[in-house]
Amino acid sequence: MRWHGISLRWRIFFYLLAFALTMVCLLWLFQIVYLDEFYEQVKTENIQQTAITIRESVLSEELQSVVTDLSQRRQICVSLYAVKDNGWKVGFQQVASADVLSDCIIHHIGSENIANYYFSARDNGGVFSERISRAAFSLLRQDAETRFWESRDIGLPDSLVYSSVFRDMAGKTYLLLLNASISPVNATVSTLRLQLTWISAILVLLALTLSSIIAGRLSRPIDRINKAARALAGGHFGQQFDGGGYREINELADTLNYAALELGRSEKLQRDILANISHDLRTPLTMIGGYAEYMRDFPDEDRSESLDVIIQETRRLTRLVNDVLDYSRLSSGTQQLSPESFDLSESLRDFVKRYNALLQPEGYAIGLFIDKEAWINGDEARILQALGNMLNNALTHAGADKMIEVCQEVREEEVRVSVRDRGPGIAASDLPHIWDRYYHADAPERAGHSSGLGLSIVKGILELHHARYGVESREGEGCTFWFELPAERASDLPSPAKDGEEPD
Repeated sequence: MRWHGISLRWRIFFYLLAFALTMVCLLWLFQIVYLDEFYEQVKTENIQQTAITIRESVLSEELQSVVTDLSQRRQICVSLYAVKDNGWKVGFQQVASADVLSDCIIHHIGSENIANYYFSARDNGGVFSERISRAAFSLLRQDAETRFWESRDIGLPDSLVYSSVFRDMAGKTYLLLLNASISPVNATVSTLRLQLTWISAILVLLALTLSSIIAGRLSRPIDRINKAARALAGGHFGQQFDGGGYREINELADTLNYAALELGRSEKLQRDILANISHDLRTPLTMIGGYAEYMRDFPDEDRSESLDVIIQETRRLTRLVNDVLDYSRLSSGTQQLSPESFDLSESLRDFVKRYNALLQPEGYAIGLFIDKEAWINGDEARILQALGNMLNNALTHAGADKMIEVCQEVREEEVRVSVRDRGPGIAASDLPHIWDRYYHADAPERAGHSSGLGLSIVKGILELHHARYGVESREGEGCTFWFELPAERASDLPSPAKDGEEPD
């Protein structure tokens, strides 16, 4: 089985087991395998610190007291000698001494061995140390006490002998011998080995138990989420995801619950879109087909009325297809803008003038109010498209007077454009959804007048421009759609072209 195919439960199990085994190995290495090395290192550092203290106190009148105190506290034998080295003969005079060990070597060796330690230290940079085994210990100490212990076959401990040659401030040479006993660790190792055997077994057992418990608790909510996600993938959008108490899993469950809700809405919206588009396409196609058949069956009748209906329905189909294409580009992110600085006030005048010319035969009128000339930076065609969709929406919901008001106001560094109608208004419960595609604020009789995508296209265009937008309405008092864009400063505007020159 490949590692990436192993479940979370077994991964946690293996991780905890590996951790427990690693801890056991480390305990065995430090407590059993390298115990003797650690013990000797500690002894060596202890002896070195003792030597430093004695060298610093060599000229003190209380040298012997210092040596005695250090020897007793640290269980180290000390022998300090003044050295007379004439080149061909070396003499040693003991200056201070402390013997606290029954198995001390440095207090039971002859002058020849003392000289050997002196020369070894002198020729080795001033310091020489060695660990003396039981066999070497017997050769150095052939006294009654050693023979007594050997006769009872009791293992004598190894010894660590440290020798140091140094000079005081007056140039006098000294030999310092230190001896510490390194107790056998065999018995300690045996005890620790038995303890670690039990500890290892307990750790492994605990790892198995804890890994099973932790893996079960972690994987159980994930298994539930996985099962619900499979159902969600199968089209059951009413699934509820339960986190299970862990922050990360709770966040995952919340995300999936939100995704399920959005997928449900999206699926419902797709059905609505299909139904709306089918209805919007069927009606004009039916009208076009019907009037075309009428013209074929009655060629002698007046065709002008039939042609007008066919042209109107063709235009309606064109608007529907254009809206669908525009919305598709906006929702997919493929709509590209061509921003540039332009005179918004002048564009509004031309735009409203053209609209009034088209709407005048139907009795509609659009009023325009501009408080101050303003320039903005944006895609002029797309901005006017958004304004046109706002106007179409206002015309669909216009009141009995068929009056629409377009306002442009400069507020500090922002330009606000608003479109207000005097129709029945929008209920407060419908306002949050007014920008949704194919949403017709409880007015199904009006849905046939538009594709249902107009305000969604407005939203997409304004968001591409990072504009602020919104709607204000009260039932029975009409509604106002608005958007705001940053105003261009006079210093940023293009300079007017002089006669005979191209504009910037």
